[in-house]
Amino acid sequence: MIGGTVGDALGYAVEFMPVSSMLKKYGEIGITEYELRDGIAKISDDTQMTLFTGLLLGTTRGMTRDYAECYLAYSYKDWHRTQTEK
Repeated sequence: MIGGTVGDALGYAVEFMPVSSMLKKYGEIGITEYELRDGIAKISDDTQMTLFTGLLLGTTRGMTRDYAECYLAYSYKDWHRTQTEK
């Protein structure tokens, strides 16, 4: 999980950027350091959902043995609320 999060933070700045734009901005070697925003390396919603779901599901695995699929759906709905509600 840590490696995926680190890679996501590194690639966040170019996630939806066309290859031609990446090459123009970073050259042939590509992105080599984090692009910080207010001193923070941002991560995408993919990592947020992975961490959110993994932590919740991992913590309560024993209690949800027969309900894991339903619990997973609830986890994603809870995560979505963190993105859309104050």
